[in-house]
Amino acid sequence: MTHTLLIIIVAAAALLHALFMLCELFSWSSPILLRIAAKNQKLPMGPDLDAAHRDRVEAATALPPGKAWTAPQAQLVATIVHNAGIYNAIVAGGLAWAVLSDPLNLDVARVLLAGAALAGVFGTITMPSLPPVVQALIGLAGLAMSWFAPAS
Repeated sequence: MTHTLLIIIVAAAALLHALFMLCELFSWSSPILLRIAAKNQKLPMGPDLDAAHRDRVEAATALPPGKAWTAPQAQLVATIVHNAGIYNAIVAGGLAWAVLSDPLNLDVARVLLAGAALAGVFGTITMPSLPPVVQALIGLAGLAMSWFAPAS
């Protein structure tokens, strides 16, 4: 049972990273994703800023409501996100290979799940949103289960 659940979690992590890869490589320049990114992304502000400075920093780091990214801004962000898409493709492929190996390749799965968990935790801290939280939870669950999986 533990082994089957581990295979399901590793496969879910592979599918999640394949989905990330698809979004980052092929549809990033879509208006919907750019709108979501523009709405959610702001530079962090320290707690020691007074109200006047906080307003100035926020105005300088976030897109005003109803404004779109300029073409150069969108292209720069798309280039950075495409790079992340390649990394997610590598993680998805490695996790899929680990699952499809007979028996499950625990060493490969552990390394990639640890990387996915770390990236998810970092993403949750730096840009709080649902995808990095899901990535971290799946990675951590798979990593924890991999230590209890019976050798096959």
